[in-house]
Amino acid sequence: MRKQFFVYGLAVLVVALAFAYIRIGPPPEAPVRLVTPPAIIASLPVWIAEQEGFFDKRNLKIEFIDLTNSKYMVETLLAGNADVLPAVSLVDLATTGGPGKFALLHSRIFSHARMKKNPPFEAILVGAGSTLNTLSDLADNSIAVYPGMTSELAVRHFLTEAGVDVMKVKFVKLPPPEHERALLRGDVQAIHVYEPFRSLSLSNGKARELFGSVYASLNEPSAIGVSAISRDFERANPVAAAQFLAAWDDAVRFIRDHPQDARKILAEKLGLPDEIAEKATWVDVTTVAETSYDTLKQTTISAVAAGIIPEGFVFERDMVYQE
Repeated sequence: MRKQFFVYGLAVLVVALAFAYIRIGPPPEAPVRLVTPPAIIASLPVWIAEQEGFFDKRNLKIEFIDLTNSKYMVETLLAGNADVLPAVSLVDLATTGGPGKFALLHSRIFSHARMKKNPPFEAILVGAGSTLNTLSDLADNSIAVYPGMTSELAVRHFLTEAGVDVMKVKFVKLPPPEHERALLRGDVQAIHVYEPFRSLSLSNGKARELFGSVYASLNEPSAIGVSAISRDFERANPVAAAQFLAAWDDAVRFIRDHPQDARKILAEKLGLPDEIAEKATWVDVTTVAETSYDTLKQTTISAVAAGIIPEGFVFERDMVYQE
């Protein structure tokens, strides 16, 4: 009789464990080291996944690393000190590491932005009372750009195409929160700024827009902003990697299905007034399955043509999109 009870109890335990395995999946093997820019809207999927419990649901242990410089993010991944870059520049992935050793060969892009001209996600702003009214007026003046190379190189190319002598323009790299303050102090006369700082500066009446999206002027939709995962991490920790990507998809779908709730989380994380969170342009990003080889390729080709990515970069050779 005892043996029958033991066998019965063991069977119940096995069924319970099997149900738990099916319901939440196997436990990931390792923590996921995640580099998150602390002050940009592109970190929203990560904040959503954290706050809505999508990481916990999949038994993921997340270790957060705060960096604001896109190139430093890539170097951290290449050094083996980070596993996922949720918001990083395609340019820095394509140019960090050197020929045959580009970061793109050591990482896999699993999501990307789809930037459009209207509404713009980023823009060139000047002070509300500025005498600068055209792009040509930027000559002999200073413009603040983001850390890393993408913002500066894109603006340089854009201004050159507009007939501006960029040799007469001073580019000043500043972290995002410093742009408006530098503009108001007169340290710079223009700023190339992303959301939510674009909406903040426009809404408070301290700045006005000189031009809309620089990135979407290169190609539309632009995938200049991407999300990447270390190939070494995927190979060593396939379950943790798969669970993270599933949590990412959960977060992207949440943003689409519950935009008001997503904007409330954005306001909370960035300390924004609700009205600014409502106005800020959210760039549509892809789920893992929606990631487009063609969009990434066209963005890369446009960036090479613009000199943002050096000549000689061959998409099919230097970027392994899918294995």
